Amino acid sequence: MKAMILSNLTKFRTPLLLVSGTLIVTVLLFATGPTSIPEKTAEKAWPITVIDVEPAYLRPSFSVYGRYEANQRAALSSDLMVRIGEVLVREGDLVSAGDELIRLNAGDIDRRLREMTARHNGAKAALGSMQGELKLAQQTREDYAALHNAAQSKLERHRELLAKRLISQVLFDEVHSQAAEASIRFQSQERVLSDLPNRIVQAQSDLAAAAAGWEQATVDLEETVVRAPFAGPILSVTAAVGEMNVPGKTLLQISSTDSLELRLEMPDRYIGRLERYLDANVPVPALTEEDREFTLVRLGRQVRNGQSGVDAFFLPTDPRAGSSVIGRVLRARITLPAEADLVALPTESIYENDRIYRVIDSRLHATQIERVGETSIDGRYQVLVRSAELKGGASVLVTQLPQAVNGMLVAPIKEVTGQIAARPAQAVALAQRQSPLL
Repeated sequence: MKAMILSNLTKFRTPLLLVSGTLIVTVLLFATGPTSIPEKTAEKAWPITVIDVEPAYLRPSFSVYGRYEANQRAALSSDLMVRIGEVLVREGDLVSAGDELIRLNAGDIDRRLREMTARHNGAKAALGSMQGELKLAQQTREDYAALHNAAQSKLERHRELLAKRLISQVLFDEVHSQAAEASIRFQSQERVLSDLPNRIVQAQSDLAAAAAGWEQATVDLEETVVRAPFAGPILSVTAAVGEMNVPGKTLLQISSTDSLELRLEMPDRYIGRLERYLDANVPVPALTEEDREFTLVRLGRQVRNGQSGVDAFFLPTDPRAGSSVIGRVLRARITLPAEADLVALPTESIYENDRIYRVIDSRLHATQIERVGETSIDGRYQVLVRSAELKGGASVLVTQLPQAVNGMLVAPIKEVTGQIAARPAQAVALAQRQSPLL
C-alpha cells in the first residue's frame, strides 16, 4: 500500500512543478516591468463671437396685435308693433347724427294720435266748463243765502201774526211753502259748491290722462322714423321692408365715429410700467401698420378668456384721419419712454428669455437679465435688457451654444456692432425730454 502511494506522488510531481514555476515567472515579470503614465486631455475652448456693450438711455418698443373697436355703439329698435315701411341704409354706410335710417308704417299711429287729440280737447273743455260753473256758484252763493234768510225772517213774522190771529192759516201756509223752497234752493247750491271741487279734480285727472295719451301717440308717431343717434358707420342691418316689427328686436347696429379706439393685448411684463406712465400723464404712442398714431388712455382690469395679458386701449391722435373697420385685427408697435442703463442685444444672446452669458477670462458667466423691450439698430432687430452686472465694456456672448453652461472655456472673437451708446450729458437731456419719470 505504501509503495502505491509513493508511485502516485511521483506521477503528479512533474506537472505541479511546472505550474508553480510559471506562476513565479509571471509575478516577477509584473513586478519588474515598466509603469505606464496616463496622458492628460487638454480642455477644449469653444469658438464664440462676443460684443462689448455700453448701457445707455434707450426707448424700448414692442409689437402686439389687437383690433379696432368702438366704445360707443347702439342697437336701435322700436316698441311699435307695426310693419316696416322703408329701410334707408345698408351695412357699411356712414351716416350723420339725426339721419333717417328706417321708416315704419305710421297709419295706425296717426289715427291713434288724432283720437288722443280729440280726447284731450274734450277733457280740456269739460274741465273749463266745471271751473266756470264753480266760479258762478261762488258768485251767486250770497244771493241764495240772502233769499234763504229773507224767507226765514218772513216765515217767523207770519208765525207771530198767526199766533195773534191777525192772518189766516192759508196765508201762513203759503209763506211757509215759500220759505221751504228758498231753503231747498240754498241747500242745493251748497251741495253744488261742495261737490264741484271734487268734480274738477276728476276732470283734471281725465285731462292729464288724455294729455299723456296724446303725448305717447306723438312720441309713437315720431318713433315711426328711426334716426341715427350719432355719426358713424352702420355695423349691421336686420330689418326688412314689409316685416312686422317686434318690440325690442334690434333693427340695426351703429357705432360712433368719435368713439373709435384701438384695443391691444399687453404682455404682463409691461403692465406695471404702463400703469406708472398713465398715472404720471406720460404719453405712450402706438403706431399701426396703417401708419395711424394712437395714444394710450386706459388699461383693462380683467383678463379675458383665452389670453394671458391685459388689454390696453388707445385713442387716435388725429380723429379726423379717417374711419377704420370695426373689428379689424392688426399689428401695432408700442414705443415706451426712454429708460436708463439699457443694453441692446441680438436675439442670439438671450437664453431662456431671462439669461445671457458674459465672457470673463475666456470663461462663460451666466447673468440674469430683465427684458425691457425691443428696438431696431441699423435695421437689425435687437432686444433691450437690463442687469446690474452689465457694466460698460462688458463682453457678451452673441453665439447660440446649445451646450452653454456657466464656466465653459471659450475662444472669443469680438464683433463690431451698431450698439447705441449715449454721452452722459446728452443721455440725461434726451431722457428728460422723453420721460418725465426719469
